[in-house]
Amino acid sequence: MYAKGFSKETIERAAFRLGMDADIEEQPGRIKFTVRNLHSSSTYHSVSPEGRNLRSVVCYHGHYALFKKMFELQGNPDATIESSRYGKIIYTPDTLREKAQEFGMRRLNDDPVSIYWDWQRRDLCHCADSDPNPEGIY
Repeated sequence: MYAKGFSKETIERAAFRLGMDADIEEQPGRIKFTVRNLHSSSTYHSVSPEGRNLRSVVCYHGHYALFKKMFELQGNPDATIESSRYGKIIYTPDTLREKAQEFGMRRLNDDPVSIYWDWQRRDLCHCADSDPNPEGIY
């Protein structure tokens, strides 16, 4: 992921507050970063479609919470976060919720004969087990 208009410290602080660790590389005009759950963290763990717990992998809801916290801490209306793992998406403070909802409802596989046809990106965690509407997004 790439952040523009953020400081390295803001990304680190947002990640830490959510029980994550950020790997950060400063580049000209932007910051490249990835996040992982700290082993002591009890939230935002991903689950594989087969049901295997991926404790260090941050789920969809965790990324949303991180981006939201980053925008809150930085307070820069021109800041952006770009993600391209599943197709390019650029989040801004004004579009974060809408674009996150759209991303969360994307299918894991566009092939209707796939066993994952009915799965959406937001389904790959246990967040909804404890909260029917985690982070206020569906």
